[in-house]
Amino acid sequence: MIFARFKDTAGYQVNDLNFIESCLYLNKVVKNSRIHQAAVFYRKFQKTIAQIVIICFNFYQEKLKYKLLKGGENMRIGFTYDLPTLCFPLAHRLGVLSIIKESVRQSSEDYYEEIFVRNKREIKPFVFSTYFHNLKIEEDEIHATKLQLTVSSHDHAFLLHLYNGSQMIKQFQYRKYTAKLIHTQLLPEKNIHDEEVTFHLASPMLIENKLGNPVGPESAEYEQELNYISNLAVQAYHGRSLYRPLKIRNHVLKKQVVKEDFHQDNHQPLYFTTYKGKISLEGHPEDLQSLYDCGIGWRTNLGFGLAHIP
Repeated sequence: MIFARFKDTAGYQVNDLNFIESCLYLNKVVKNSRIHQAAVFYRKFQKTIAQIVIICFNFYQEKLKYKLLKGGENMRIGFTYDLPTLCFPLAHRLGVLSIIKESVRQSSEDYYEEIFVRNKREIKPFVFSTYFHNLKIEEDEIHATKLQLTVSSHDHAFLLHLYNGSQMIKQFQYRKYTAKLIHTQLLPEKNIHDEEVTFHLASPMLIENKLGNPVGPESAEYEQELNYISNLAVQAYHGRSLYRPLKIRNHVLKKQVVKEDFHQDNHQPLYFTTYKGKISLEGHPEDLQSLYDCGIGWRTNLGFGLAHIP
């Protein structure tokens, strides 16, 4: 009989086995060793892939920040939120505004104080629109799976703080409702050079007179009141008046009554008569750009008047 003695890397010993048994055992040891090596390689591979993903993610984050700081064509951010509770209040604008405010606050307490506290009554330099996926309305609630939020502004500092803060706190609570951020992207924006532009309203536009009463496009005062609020907005954004009055060249607008709850004292809902559709405006390109960036009409910071250009 031929005897052999083997010892594998794990410390197992083979003593006084016959040649065939020893060969079989050795084959098993080699096989197990290869499995072990494969497992070690797989773990290293997983770690490498994870590192690559982190690097790519960080690069994408820095690229977004660079674009925001540089300015130019990208002045809108799109956020996608998962809704774990599968619902959101029908009067949702304050809830969405609270998400925006909390994001800015997470990034800079000083900037938050400047925009939302010390200048509380000033026109805000942003507008937003919402889109709910798989929307169903039941009583005073929206039932949906996701919330798509688009925020536009001419102010790159605002967008940068909004973006930075949204990455710091990705889950938001509003009353009993939860929104969890799952995706962020910069959206390309149009640069306006023409003196006449057709705006497609992604969120309804609110035009009121000085008494706070709604004014519709069929009214002779509509263009006048549009110019009044647009002039106030441009003064707030740029410290100047409209270069020249806006003219309404055409419109296809449909009335939409919006129910909201702004925590008013009488606890009764507010109803706003708004209009959604298309409107063609003639004016100075810089004035039209300002309206495109920050919204058309009243209460833009509450999600009224965000427009797209096809």
